[in-house]
Amino acid sequence: MAKLSHRNLLLLLLITPLLLVIELLIGYAIYSNIQNINREETKNTKLEAYLRTNSKYISYIESAQRGYLLTGDKKFRDIINNALDEIRKNHEYYDTLPADIKGRDISKIQTLSEQKLTEMKLTLRLADAGHKDSALAVVNTGVGKVLMDSLRAASTAMRNGFTDQVAMHKKHENYLFSLFLGLIATLFFFNLFLVWYTYRKFLEYTRHLEQTVSSLRDANERMGQYTAMSYHELKTPLRNISGFAQLLQKKYSNTGEGSEENEYVHYITDGVRQMNQTINDMRGKYLGEPDDSEIDD
Repeated sequence: MAKLSHRNLLLLLLITPLLLVIELLIGYAIYSNIQNINREETKNTKLEAYLRTNSKYISYIESAQRGYLLTGDKKFRDIINNALDEIRKNHEYYDTLPADIKGRDISKIQTLSEQKLTEMKLTLRLADAGHKDSALAVVNTGVGKVLMDSLRAASTAMRNGFTDQVAMHKKHENYLFSLFLGLIATLFFFNLFLVWYTYRKFLEYTRHLEQTVSSLRDANERMGQYTAMSYHELKTPLRNISGFAQLLQKKYSNTGEGSEENEYVHYITDGVRQMNQTINDMRGKYLGEPDDSEIDD
């Protein structure tokens, strides 16, 4: 008889939990990636705030410096002092950031910022000392402009790098999410296939079982017919033998109990009785039909 839970079906049943485990792993990877994106965005936001503030107030100082050198108006000097205070606060803000956030390499930006501030402070000292022409000469060398352009380019490149890192994590997340949805679809259609396959195997098993039951029923009927026929076919000659043995016993009854003829007849009648008992016992055991007829001794 064919088995429903054969090897192929067992292997198919193992695929579903395997897909579920893979899906759980991918789900955990998506969760971890989201956590990484949040951490990166937090780092980038805080560092970008530092970089934007740094570039913003250095630009303010540069603009106010030009106005101060050209006009000598003290309001530009106040703007410069206020901007320097903001830059100092910005450096203090950077010092309070966690070590993992300060792990970004912004040394180039900090170096350019210090060089630019040094250049502007030099021109301001010259102007404050009454050497306005020397201060304008320093500005006209173009060193300050080169430093400012380099600082802006470096800051922009750093911020773009932050954006690219986050974009890469999000791309990875989209890939994992697509894979996650793909596995869900695969699991859905695979289970549909598994249901169809199991149902088909169940029908085959049921059909085979019905055929087997039908064959056994036919075989049982034939066995019953055979047993009943054998019973009657064996009983008939036994009755004949028993009848002739009784005739022989009557014929040799006057020869005495210990005669050779009576002994032979006794063997015959005793064998007929045993054979009759054996047939009756088999009929009762295998057919459940006890036989009430007895062959006369």
